[in-house]
Amino acid sequence: MRTGIRIGVVALVVLACLLPLPAQKVTSTIRGTVTDPSGAAIAGAEVTVRNQSTNLTRAARTNSSGEYVVTDLEPGKYEVRVKQQSFKESVTQNIELFVSSTAVIDAALQVGSASEQVTVEANPVQVETSTGAVGNVVEGNEVRELPLNGRSFVQLTQLMPGVSPQASFDPKNKGLLAGVDFSVNGNNTTGNIFMVDGVNNNDIGSNRTILVYPSIDAIQEFKILRNSYGPEYGQAMGAIINLEQRVQQMCQRQQRSRETSRNSVSQTTARLARMHLRSVPIHSPVCRPDRLPLPVHCWYSFFLILIFQPRRFSPATASTGPHR
Repeated sequence: MRTGIRIGVVALVVLACLLPLPAQKVTSTIRGTVTDPSGAAIAGAEVTVRNQSTNLTRAARTNSSGEYVVTDLEPGKYEVRVKQQSFKESVTQNIELFVSSTAVIDAALQVGSASEQVTVEANPVQVETSTGAVGNVVEGNEVRELPLNGRSFVQLTQLMPGVSPQASFDPKNKGLLAGVDFSVNGNNTTGNIFMVDGVNNNDIGSNRTILVYPSIDAIQEFKILRNSYGPEYGQAMGAIINLEQRVQQMCQRQQRSRETSRNSVSQTTARLARMHLRSVPIHSPVCRPDRLPLPVHCWYSFFLILIFQPRRFSPATASTGPHR
């Protein structure tokens, strides 16, 4: 009996170790060193990182070595501000972060008033120097403009060096009818990992298809790591294909559209109510149009008059009706 329990426990532990991790790294990092004109480290400097698209900010301070690190940043363009007493403020703009990338932004502060600023534009061509990962990035605009057959993002993998499709590779279909069988740098076709926003997207049953096929219109960034990636991708022996969706941008656009529609409806309703009530001879003092919202009986009277006297509400007579 005890032997059977031990075997069962060992089997559960082995199965738990074989299960895929729920998420992988998709966020980015900005780090750097703050120094004075002599090259000495500045400790305690205030560092503010701002997303230029969403205006979300993160704050940090330099340590005794003048170093700072800001992690868990969404891909996009950022601005880094560094402040310290007796030094001019340093501002670095247009720092572009990709999926699971690290940008090194050093700041050499100049002596002066804290109200003065020194603005620097980030280099548009940024080289990844913090890791040895080898990969490629396709931005969302390029994904949407490329002529992909069937509008499938899987075809983007075939544009990368070292990728060899197999005979069963089928990017046009989906599910079990499809197949993402391709080899990267000579590795096994089942050694690739597909991720969507850091979540494993592989079909662990067949291990040759994926579960979710996001629309190319919803993709913010496509990134493939082909070699020398970090230990956070410990399950793969081939390539890491990571998709970042435009969830935040789409939600903000939908919210702005909803607010605009709601404001438009509210303004139109109020304008029509005032126009109709001014043209209706309602003698009750509580039904005056400048006392909105109106009581229920005022609206009841309004609809009765609207039904039985429709001519009085035509646009031609709306502005000439009696006012009460």
